[in-house]
Amino acid sequence: MILISSIRKYYKSRTKYSVKMWWMWAMLAAVSAALVTVLTKAGLKNVDSSLAFALQSVLIVSITWAVVAWQGTTPGIKEIETKAWVFLGLAGVATTLSTLFSFKALSLG
Repeated sequence: MILISSIRKYYKSRTKYSVKMWWMWAMLAAVSAALVTVLTKAGLKNVDSSLAFALQSVLIVSITWAVVAWQGTTPGIKEIETKAWVFLGLAGVATTLSTLFSFKALSLG
């Protein structure tokens, strides 16, 4: 909670993240990715891998939109260029496939 509070305080005090903060976000991403793998492996016992991903996806979408609303960046959706939409859509497809494949691998291995 202290870390989240610090991040929130920092975010509210600045309109853009400091270049010096990239390492913190990289470390949080690495720790989160490791946790995802461990928790997913534990959660896949007797659960279909696609169903497990679908359930996690609902939580991912809910939490992500809550963060966007909390940050107040929702109006920025109108400013996204077509090229960015295409790349974000393709990245979404790649993320989905990657996660489905890794869930299947975790369920088998």
